[in-house]
Amino acid sequence: DNVAFSIIVSEIGADIEGGMQLSTAFAKHPKLFSNFYVKLLRSGEASGRLQESLLYLADYLERSQAIMSKLRNALAYPVFVIVAMFAVMLVMMLFVLPQLLVIFKEAGNLQLPITTRILIWVTDFVNNYFIAVAMYFVIIVAGFWQWLRTPDGSLWWDQTKIRMPGLGVILKSVYLARISENLSTLIKSDIAILDALRITAEIVDHAEYRDILLHAEEEVRGGGNISSVFRQYKKQIPAMMASMIAIGERTGKMDYMLQHVSTFYRTESENRLDSITSLIEPVLVVILGLGVAVLVSSILLPMYSMTGAA
Repeated sequence: DNVAFSIIVSEIGADIEGGMQLSTAFAKHPKLFSNFYVKLLRSGEASGRLQESLLYLADYLERSQAIMSKLRNALAYPVFVIVAMFAVMLVMMLFVLPQLLVIFKEAGNLQLPITTRILIWVTDFVNNYFIAVAMYFVIIVAGFWQWLRTPDGSLWWDQTKIRMPGLGVILKSVYLARISENLSTLIKSDIAILDALRITAEIVDHAEYRDILLHAEEEVRGGGNISSVFRQYKKQIPAMMASMIAIGERTGKMDYMLQHVSTFYRTESENRLDSITSLIEPVLVVILGLGVAVLVSSILLPMYSMTGAA
């Protein structure tokens, strides 16, 4: 159904009919098929296990898509509620509250609660400087977005993601599972450890973990081992993972140990995601309830005071 994808598949088919290997035909489209994908195909072609390589790639993509889809779905609800809440607040400050709060401004010596005074100040500020604030907001967001696309901005954002309360632990587990599974698969496919580290660094999609993997590649190239590098990054790499890799290096069963590490962190990320998803709705209900309570009390309490004074 996707026209662009259909064209690419047709080109791959034509290349294969012309005598080109499957992996070489796929490698001509790097935006669609990563180095990891192509390397596994080449390994399958060389070992005569192309079918196994393709089946693994299908399972791998399905697992990756499932966890990311689950994460996006968990975040979609709170993001929608928060955006809707701010939109309602903006509409009220622009069209509803100015007509109500003018009554309190004209009440003379009426002692207004602190929440009502803050509400009046914010409403006046939004109405008087809305265009300027909106323009500054757009400029700041656009500038921040452009900065995130720089190497420094990308590194800062990747570091922030895995350090966020609650969500950061889940994302960290997702990246650790991805690193472990990719390395395990590449090693099982008889791809050299240096190539495996470099390919995993390219597809991990996290600047900090990419630098760690490239550091490990340099260490191994010089005669060192992966576990010694991982132990240097205690905030990013848990001690358990470094220890499991060290055992794999000593026993010659690196792929086996990495597969167990991948399963552990994938399961942990899914369990934590389920826990956070179950907590999101009640937390949002409490937040919305507090917001409504403050707004209503800021308007009703002065009205009761005016009624009593009258």
